[in-house]
Amino acid sequence: MKACEPWLKALLMKMLSSVKNASTLRRILVVDGSSLQGTDYRLYRVLNLLGMTLHEVHVTGSSQMKV
Repeated sequence: MKACEPWLKALLMKMLSSVKNASTLRRILVVDGSSLQGTDYRLYRVLNLLGMTLHEVHVTGSSQMKV
């Protein structure tokens, strides 16, 4: 995700420039789900694009995997 930061910032700035009233814009979140190598675990990260901050992190095991 770190490598995507410049692209995400440019995309966000373009999106925000078209918004007339920024107070109506609450948040823009991006979700990434990745497998942890060699395990049945998945790591889910939620990035808040407005502040380029980590919003949430979840780790799930094989018993919680969605089909």
